[in-house]
Amino acid sequence: MGNRAIGQGPARAGEPEKSRGPEKSRGPEKSRGIALVSVLWILVLLAIIAGSFTSNARTDAKLAYNLVENAKARALADAGINRAILALLQSGTEGLAGPKILYPTTLTPEPAEVEEDPIEPHWRRDGTTYRFPFGGGEILVSIQDEGGKIDLNAAPDGLLQGLLISVGVETGAAVALVDAIADFRDGDDLRRLNGAEADDYRAAGLAAGPNNRPFQAVEELRRVIGVTRALYDKLSPALTVHSGRPEIDPATAPQAALRALDGMTADEAEALAAARGLVARRPKTIFTLRAEAHTGGGGVYVREAVVKLGGDGGGQLFRIFAWKQGTRQGKTPTESSLPGE
Repeated sequence: MGNRAIGQGPARAGEPEKSRGPEKSRGPEKSRGIALVSVLWILVLLAIIAGSFTSNARTDAKLAYNLVENAKARALADAGINRAILALLQSGTEGLAGPKILYPTTLTPEPAEVEEDPIEPHWRRDGTTYRFPFGGGEILVSIQDEGGKIDLNAAPDGLLQGLLISVGVETGAAVALVDAIADFRDGDDLRRLNGAEADDYRAAGLAAGPNNRPFQAVEELRRVIGVTRALYDKLSPALTVHSGRPEIDPATAPQAALRALDGMTADEAEALAAARGLVARRPKTIFTLRAEAHTGGGGVYVREAVVKLGGDGGGQLFRIFAWKQGTRQGKTPTESSLPGE
């Protein structure tokens, strides 16, 4: 018989039959495995994206929360400044200092046990800090009479030297800095013995030289050659440009200004600030107001303002010379609740 056609008739004995089933199914199984891996990778990517969105959402929520709390704190601080202005207007411009003992340390809306002015209680104008609750938070407010500070334009050399030495500047360096301050504010180009004029500023690599006019703001002291930021931070609480007087009023002077007095030690300045009589020697009209506000959610804002009572006529009750954001202080000196509240 002739050859058997392929695929016809039974296979010969011992000849293995060809199996095509598994070979036909191998392709689909491989495809299903690839699809499963792809799906797993897609799920992983989706999980990463979802986690990123969640993290961003939390960050945005925190930022929004912080913005809201800071806005609340800013509003509270501004309210504190306005409360201090009201206190000044209520007590008039005669510098009455009012209560002689105001040292409770606990926060309370109740009146402190104080010796009050026979007419009405008054806020102290020597930088005493008053703490009171308001609007779901608390505000720390202080009033500082500018007449108790050292005027950069009017103070004699000895008083400025005393201030510099009181914050740790050596005597020789203090003398040089006082001369530099005088050269910065005078209207000529004549250099003091240890001072500095335009040529000295250029030699030091400074772009701007002396103003050759009186200081218009305490912040201009930062531009005086030799005055570092650290030194300025120590000096500025005792300085003003609004007093116009060569001396300070010890009745309202901050401790930093008292320490500048000849022979006054830090301990003596602290004792004087705690025990001094509180009636100022002359009517006061210009004050630095400071309000530090804390919200219940952790927001903090500090507002500082320089205010003149009486304005410039025309029925003005007060005029604002400066309005800026302040910096937090590590420790408030004397804290009390509001007088008469």
